[in-house]
Amino acid sequence: MASPSKDFRYTVEFNIHAVDAPGTRLTKTGDIYVNICLLGMHKRTRLMPPHLPVHIDQKLYFDKVKFSKN
Repeated sequence: MASPSKDFRYTVEFNIHAVDAPGTRLTKTGDIYVNICLLGMHKRTRLMPPHLPVHIDQKLYFDKVKFSKN
């Protein structure tokens, strides 16, 4: 008889409203984005003009299932 598996599901809703970095200078050319690594997954925001503070107002969803080894 097999024992019940203990799988785990992680779900994160990450709300980004604004990013500011006082004293930081950005290049005048090219767009920028914010890259976030969470639960071993990488997500990035849409491209935006390089002006600080950056008002993003975007949701990123991270979903991961961890399977147990029996």
